[in-house]
Amino acid sequence: MKNLILFCFTVILVSCSQNETEKVAEKAPEVEKDPNSYIVDVSKGAVIKTDQGSIIRIPENAFVDQEGKLVNGEVAIKFEEFHDFADIAESGIPMFYDSAGVRSDLRSAGMFRIEGTQKDQPVEVAEGKKLGVDLASIEDTPCYNFYKQEENGQWNYLHTENGVKPDSLVQNTMPKNPKNQDLSNAVSIDIDYTDIPELNMYRSLIWRYVGNRIPSTMTHFSHKTAKIVPVQGEALTYELQVQKDGKMHKMKIQPILTGKDLELALSKYQNTIEIMQSDPNSIYYKPKMIRSVQIDGFGTYNWDIKNKRDQDQVSFPVLAKIDGKVPHDLHLSLISYSENIVVNYSKDSFDEFSYDPKSKNILVAFYDNNKIALLNSENFNKWRKFNGQKELVTVDFSSKKNAVSSKDELKERICEAIKS
Repeated sequence: MKNLILFCFTVILVSCSQNETEKVAEKAPEVEKDPNSYIVDVSKGAVIKTDQGSIIRIPENAFVDQEGKLVNGEVAIKFEEFHDFADIAESGIPMFYDSAGVRSDLRSAGMFRIEGTQKDQPVEVAEGKKLGVDLASIEDTPCYNFYKQEENGQWNYLHTENGVKPDSLVQNTMPKNPKNQDLSNAVSIDIDYTDIPELNMYRSLIWRYVGNRIPSTMTHFSHKTAKIVPVQGEALTYELQVQKDGKMHKMKIQPILTGKDLELALSKYQNTIEIMQSDPNSIYYKPKMIRSVQIDGFGTYNWDIKNKRDQDQVSFPVLAKIDGKVPHDLHLSLISYSENIVVNYSKDSFDEFSYDPKSKNILVAFYDNNKIALLNSENFNKWRKFNGQKELVTVDFSSKKNAVSSKDELKERICEAIKS
């Protein structure tokens, strides 16, 4: 039996008009050294547009010096954004959230760090001023929490917002997870659909009416006069057409998967996602949502939800080595691509290492500035026996093919590991 994936196209139309007087910020002169820096004329304000598609809106006279005095002239704004596995892993930013002593891992829908300087001296956002940040997020789930990182590294929850999907990002719509299918308005339709390739592998299907209320004309009809046809441009949405009383009646319907059919669809969905994750140029890594926020200060911010895990996770303290030696400069990144999360561990948190054995994982060691080493899912299977161990478990990486020259190359290496 073949598999079925449910797709959902959600389009939220937004209207964005840019003031003609807004000045687009120029790249800083040292752009070759730091492509994330921009020059802003304080008296005029500016709009920063990043290569990723994010926009930062800076009002005029928005900055003060360390003494609270308004600064004049030009200010250098540094804006870094972190979206995919490589971005977040390389950053080393802790992705733990502590609530009442309970630690959770965060699943990010986009993170950014913004700061400002004038002549190498830090500036701050003036009281009463706010910076607008429209972050181009690669995560397509609309609702996420917004956090700011405090000086101690902890995340402080600020609020919850929905992202929007402008028309320009509709082409990056991802397949919908079958477990999130809509089970409302179920209808029983005994109809022949064997001539529709994506449906003819199923013995029987439950359907749902796409709408708020089933039309009264469609509550009773002769199945002999009915047929379904695919709706163009709407994945796995069909039109039920019925001849009744000399007229053609129509309504949209979608299949509901249950039992073995749902299991097969979930397996097919996960396989499809992994294929996308293993291709650095796939829509998996393209912007899908715009997440907008107003901030009143510089710092590191994150759109996140807490990653929920069951009690089956494996945990033990680790001692990470490269070719049998412990590097001075080292951090680890657990990439759980089944869960779509990255968890960064510094040396101070190596004793808190944990992972879900049901997920597919990669462990990346970052050391000596531009070197990395990877361990794939096969290694994780060998570590289950250490669950709950109090003594350090040595995790030894090999230094073969370690050096990477750019974040793009790191992304390619991670994609290769997913593919393997």
